[in-house]
Amino acid sequence: MTSTLEREFQEAMVAICERATWECGYNPRDFRRMIFDHGGLGAARILLRTNRVSDGFVRLWELKRLDLTVEAHVLSPRFAALFTEEERRTARRRLQDYGYPVPESAPSADGPGTQAGTNMVAPAAATDTATPQTTNRGSQRHLQRLVNDNPEVLNCLLLSASESLRAFAGAHPRWVSPLKAEGYREYQDAAFLEALGLPDLAPRLAEFWPSGGPVWDGLAQVPGRHGARGVLLLEAKSRLKEVVGPGCQAGGESLERIRQSLEHVKAVLGADPEANWLGEYYQAANRIAHLYFLNVVAQVPSWLVNLYFVGDREQSGPQTVAEWQPCLLAVEKALGLPPGHLLAGRVITAFLPVTV
Repeated sequence: MTSTLEREFQEAMVAICERATWECGYNPRDFRRMIFDHGGLGAARILLRTNRVSDGFVRLWELKRLDLTVEAHVLSPRFAALFTEEERRTARRRLQDYGYPVPESAPSADGPGTQAGTNMVAPAAATDTATPQTTNRGSQRHLQRLVNDNPEVLNCLLLSASESLRAFAGAHPRWVSPLKAEGYREYQDAAFLEALGLPDLAPRLAEFWPSGGPVWDGLAQVPGRHGARGVLLLEAKSRLKEVVGPGCQAGGESLERIRQSLEHVKAVLGADPEANWLGEYYQAANRIAHLYFLNVVAQVPSWLVNLYFVGDREQSGPQTVAEWQPCLLAVEKALGLPPGHLLAGRVITAFLPVTV
């Protein structure tokens, strides 16, 4: 017989699917299917028994929403009685490996099925998805505030940082994501093209890259001179750990298509053939690949913005621009791109204090 607690966990698993869809624009179809086939608790236990994190976990990490993972809910004191200490240890290790702040729990005096005395904060309950929700912390929150409250600060920074953008723009960029009116939604795949007013490019993007591509922190349309149209693709970071990732998690046909596209882009840009674009700096590599797709394949003037926030004490982020430099140099070295490559003028690196 299903206990009340198991039914509550089932409802929580369904709720995180809905929240991921409405708050993040990410529909975890595979996990929905697992819940249907095995129930919420069964699906969670299956995921905890695997040797690696799921594709859904990685996607939520990219979205900076690890609070919506199964692992975060497993560590909630509310559901502690449903899981063994080993299962909770697996969940805690995965979250910590991906930079999620998970305090170590104190040993429980109530046995392996409980977690009394833990410092873990329970994930927030499902909210009304019709109401925009600001993220709790980090670069995502800072960017949301900039785009919605001070877009001109961001626009002026980017225009001053890029000679080619200044030469192209006939007016300031118009941000289409993340917008408060749309629940701060972030876009990927065909949806990001539609948000930028480029829906006709979706079939060509599907040939270049499989579904499950980059989730863009920010998107903007750039009105060009003489009626031209350009776009900005923005990635924001406030912690060093956000720069490094687990590498490409795709498999099968999707992995092969990604590999072919990355090798082609490397060759066109003159990158070191031995550079591993599928490894820990894969996130940076796939953004460069999409910049190539828009500029070279689709002939749409596009800029990739890497925005680094300075002074995020809450996230223990770099307090000066100089503290960012070794990390950024490591990315540059790993990708093996030569100075002055074809897209060098379309990559904007900008720094901004979090107080703005």
